[in-house]
This record gives sequence, C-alpha cells and structure tokens, in this order.
Amino acid sequence: MMFEYKCPGCDWRDLSTVRDDRLHRPCQRCADPGPLRRVFSVSVQRPMHAHWNPTTNSVVSSNRQFDDELKRLSAERSEQTGIEHRFVRHDPADWRSLGVTSEGLDDSNRVRREQGMSELPTPQ
Repeated sequence: MMFEYKCPGCDWRDLSTVRDDRLHRPCQRCADPGPLRRVFSVSVQRPMHAHWNPTTNSVVSSNRQFDDELKRLSAERSEQTGIEHRFVRHDPADWRSLGVTSEGLDDSNRVRREQGMSELPTPQ
C-alpha cells in the first residue's frame, strides 16, 4: 500500500510505503528538512467471498457471519459435552496466539541447511 505525503514548505507530494503521520525525510524539491505530513490514506480490507468453511461446517460470506457461527458452535458443543467451549477466530500469521515458540527451530534449520533449503525465520 502506498501513502501520500506533502511538504509543508512547497506543497510537493511524495509517495512512500511507510505508514505514519509524518515521513521524516527532507523534501526532494525544496530540501525542507521536513517532516513531510501524510495527506490521505485508505485502508482496504479484502472482502471474504462466500465459501464452504470446514470449521463451521457451513457456507460463510463475512467475518461477522463466521464469528456468529463460531458462537453457535461453541454453545452447541458446550451443551453436548457439558464443558464450556469458546471457539474464536485466529490469524494464522499471529504465531504467538497459536502458541508457537522458537523451540526446536535450530534443529529444523540444521536439517533444512543439510538439504540445501533456506532457513526458517526466527519468530520476533
């Protein structure tokens, strides 16, 4: 995503991938030391297309519908088992929420190096 910044001195506009209220670099036109100020930005979330979701065993077409289905399933499983269930959505890229650690990463990377593969990044 690109963000547009404006020089306070000469109103020249610049683009950057940095997302911040201010871009700390000098203006390329008038050499004003800055900072350049963000003019306008839009954050767009891709829509969820209707698809069969194996977790909910149903077709879902929005995050809200998916959350509602998870609540329904939680109540259903809690009633069936007598144990409270609380299913929630997780971002697979958020390794901390999934309980992933870097333990064992050294061993995995050793095997990958031996096979000529690139190493896995260390979770930050």
